[in-house]
Amino acid sequence: MRVRKFFRQINRGIVLAIIVAIALTGYLIVDGVAFASEKTAIRDMLAAYAQEAETMSVLPEDVRQPGKKAPMSTIEKKMEQTKPIMEKYLTDSVSWNGSAYLNAQTSLEYALKENNDLCAYVTECKFDVTNVSKLRKITTDLAIGDVTVRANIQTIGRPTYLLMFMQIPADMNNGIFFNNKPGIGSEVDTTPHTYSKEITFLEVYFKKTNGTWKVAETNGGYWYR
Repeated sequence: MRVRKFFRQINRGIVLAIIVAIALTGYLIVDGVAFASEKTAIRDMLAAYAQEAETMSVLPEDVRQPGKKAPMSTIEKKMEQTKPIMEKYLTDSVSWNGSAYLNAQTSLEYALKENNDLCAYVTECKFDVTNVSKLRKITTDLAIGDVTVRANIQTIGRPTYLLMFMQIPADMNNGIFFNNKPGIGSEVDTTPHTYSKEITFLEVYFKKTNGTWKVAETNGGYWYR
């Protein structure tokens, strides 16, 4: 009797383990299918943000005078105009690294003021999100992935611009970029330039707030070509 009871308990344990395994597998399948739609939402959000971010570093044409500074009021107005765009797509951080929103806002302000000191201007921007890779869920409302963006920039001189998340020197090449500020006896670069660069932002954190995915953190580093 004891032997039968022993085997009966073992059989119950096996059945219970099988039930748990089936339930877990079913949950993972359903969860994976559900996150597939979330991936689409994240990619769509990034594409929409890229399109709206194209105007952030571009001042009005009437103030982009080669070799001359723009009025500070123009820069202040541009910063105010970009806030709703940033608030729409960027949010607070998920760790101590700092929020994507604050980083982008600080970077844009620095770029615009630095460009003004250099009498350098971005005249046209075109951003395309060419790839979102390694995208995976961390928790219900958190995800992480790598984001690749191609930037095509037209400039007067050699300015810096905000590439969605961070400031990038237009003439960055293999980690080297050139200062537009004139030295003694030299002149400001007033020549039109065209630049093209593809940059991959590593380990970008996404956070779902009020049912909408936003970029929360972008401090995982980057590489470019």
